[in-house]
Amino acid sequence: MDSEPKCFVQDVTMSVMHGDILPVRWDIEKDKMETVESCAGPQDEGKIIESSLSCSFVLIHGDFSFGTFERNCFVNDWADKEVFAPFESVLGEGITIAPGRSYLENISDYIPDPGPLGEFKVKLDRINFDYCGPSRQVLTSTTDNCCMANFALTKPYVMQKGTITSKDSLQIAGSVPVTDFEAMDGVSIFEKYNLQYYTLIEAEEFDGGVAVDNLIDKFVKKYSSLAVGA
Repeated sequence: MDSEPKCFVQDVTMSVMHGDILPVRWDIEKDKMETVESCAGPQDEGKIIESSLSCSFVLIHGDFSFGTFERNCFVNDWADKEVFAPFESVLGEGITIAPGRSYLENISDYIPDPGPLGEFKVKLDRINFDYCGPSRQVLTSTTDNCCMANFALTKPYVMQKGTITSKDSLQIAGSVPVTDFEAMDGVSIFEKYNLQYYTLIEAEEFDGGVAVDNLIDKFVKKYSSLAVGA
């Protein structure tokens, strides 16, 4: 292949929780390839048979590799799925020439829970394809170590604006019940992450009392005396 495949990364850090979908997007730059439907004659020698292009991916954490998955290089598994609309809008530029779009339905099917957390990479590890040789022969080749993109894997958590103000009703900012929020697969986060079993702490419960106040005062006084003025 004359062109270099690309892995596209969002403008924001990709963070995925265990149990969630992992969206993936890539570009093998079809516009820079010479492709044919079949090897019809000498004029097709060296050209790639388009339908044969297959992209193989692997998930990586440090020196360890996890589950692999394979997709048609031009597949668009995001089509007509509302859940991917935000990714389409963020990615924006170049989307029309980067038709490779897919996802893993549940990241936990590939990375065990409990297991490693933190930075992972999704790597377009190999592109397999057939091309036309002499005398209409169909030959097979691969392109290895194509590209990769980072994502973070975390335990389930709730992102919010404001505070959870009621232990009994699990309401955010006193008005919006947590039960109204859904994970990317459409399941209520209240049910999916068993929030009814979480212990919530009110703000006043963080008050350490006189003992903690005295300890902080001593700490500040000690290090203020050690400080060096400019």
